[in-house]
Amino acid sequence: KRDWESDRDYDHRQLKIMENSQQLSTIVAFRLANEPIEVQNEGVVVSGTIENMPADEKLQVGDVIVAVDEKPIHEAGELLHYLKDKKEGEVVQLTVVRDEKERSVQLSIEKFPEKYATNKDEAQYGIGIVGPVTKTIVKTEKEVTFDTDNIGGPSAGLMFTLEIYSQLSDEDITKGYKIAGTGEIFEDGKVGAIGGIHQKVVAAHNAGADIVFAPVSGNNYEDAKEAAIDIKTKMKIVPINHVREALDYLEKLEPKS
Repeated sequence: KRDWESDRDYDHRQLKIMENSQQLSTIVAFRLANEPIEVQNEGVVVSGTIENMPADEKLQVGDVIVAVDEKPIHEAGELLHYLKDKKEGEVVQLTVVRDEKERSVQLSIEKFPEKYATNKDEAQYGIGIVGPVTKTIVKTEKEVTFDTDNIGGPSAGLMFTLEIYSQLSDEDITKGYKIAGTGEIFEDGKVGAIGGIHQKVVAAHNAGADIVFAPVSGNNYEDAKEAAIDIKTKMKIVPINHVREALDYLEKLEPKS
């Protein structure tokens, strides 16, 4: 949680990120299994705003941005790309959906306060939204349901993907091993870094896992190995850059006796 973020905004943002993680894992798993899937990106969900920035007064958590300066916006990357070259003082017009109604919102580009900037070495500018998430609609012939007990965040993405793929492929890809893992999943199948890797290694050990998949990104794998040494576990820590690497690793395993 960022120190300037309200508990309400943090919880909402984490749940939106979890929802996005479920959708991305479904997309990746169905594509890997060559199962039919329809994907539509329908805008950018505002999951938080920065205090005293333009968006803070005019946007609300849950708003969906569908256009900027009358240019349709389908995903978060498009919005960020459009805004990145804007200069301080420029004004952009957002088309926003709130409570199923479209409205037009004008926001100026301003400098991010230093404590909010992701790069401390140079000034950064924007409208003041935090962690924009693509609103994705996924349609599949086979029903997919998740029971996450109101847990938020992106960390389960890799394991969601593997579980969905396992069920679609109609085989036990674990070969009888107890598999744990963590990592954010992206639509191209790449696996991203997460927080709290040390605690997750400890939790996997306590749950009796044989193998833990850890993202290479963000030094997660090195930190996971260090944690494994600290607790003297016999679990195998496996580095993962892409979900395909996890599947290849499992495929080459000898079944557990």
